[in-house]
Amino acid sequence: MAFAEGFPAKKDKLEALFEESMKDPYLTNPTPEKKENLVRRPVSGTASVRDGVWYEKSSYVPIPEEVEEIRRLISLARPAWQDAVAMSIIKEEAASYFHGQKTLDEVVGLIDNRVGLYMDEMSSEG
Repeated sequence: MAFAEGFPAKKDKLEALFEESMKDPYLTNPTPEKKENLVRRPVSGTASVRDGVWYEKSSYVPIPEEVEEIRRLISLARPAWQDAVAMSIIKEEAASYFHGQKTLDEVVGLIDNRVGLYMDEMSSEG
């Protein structure tokens, strides 16, 4: 599975990606009737040399157990940070973008500035 861009947000798209990614996970050696002759099929690999040491990284087609572990980890994911004041600032500033009153860059700058000030105030209080 190549997830450089992240996982799809919609569950049906995520499940479709999982199903597609698990197709043909094994290469077969000359005697396919023996399970020990199955070899994971690589999908990508990279190699590099750092400080005179050769490093290799390979990716393989996932097997169902690995995809199930990804599903489990996704089910455990929670927002890293929730703050009512920060969310209020984000919603307030984002509204001006969605109503066409400000550009995205303007809104991002305002949110960054206001939330930054708020966080600075919070850290100086504690």
